[in-house]
Amino acid sequence: MTAPITGIRFVLSGCADPYRIDEFNAWYDGYAGACLDPGHYLTAARFETADATAGPPYLAIYETADADPVMAWALTAERLADPHGDPRAALLVTFLRSSYALVASTGDPVPARTGAIIRMSEPIAAPDLAGLWPRLRADASGSLGENLLRHSIYRALEGRPEPAPVLEVVEFSGSPPVLPPLAEGLRLVLSGTFDERLRRVVG
Repeated sequence: MTAPITGIRFVLSGCADPYRIDEFNAWYDGYAGACLDPGHYLTAARFETADATAGPPYLAIYETADADPVMAWALTAERLADPHGDPRAALLVTFLRSSYALVASTGDPVPARTGAIIRMSEPIAAPDLAGLWPRLRADASGSLGENLLRHSIYRALEGRPEPAPVLEVVEFSGSPPVLPPLAEGLRLVLSGTFDERLRRVVG
């Protein structure tokens, strides 16, 4: 039985040299798979933007069942075998590295998944998010449709630069679904639609 997901490592990135994208992706695909080896992540996935004119071109998501998602990454990074020893690693441009805790999730990322939509948001006024989480849980539980496989809500734990406090990840198959409006009281910081390019699962 698979352990329940507690959080994710979430990375938005790009390639420093547009003429070496194939080299970059070959390196990053291998690196993403290697992140599973220390045993703190259950899945690793890489996505490529569906809109080359907007936002960071690449997204990576690593799911953990560890009690502390922040420590899961710290322990993984510590045990990776010199990932930046490969000269292709210098092509990596990172826009955001962050750890998020799972608040609510509905649905199942079955093998039919072809892409993901992300929405990052922040409170319009009060910095206290406590009152928002119940509404966000309700949004996730009522959002599944024909193409929408899983809708997950996360809260930020740490990151560089400081991440938006609320993250939604909507996984879909086929055409991207139309999402419900943001919960009342939230302001959109960043959104994007990504096509899946790599998936690795422990076992």
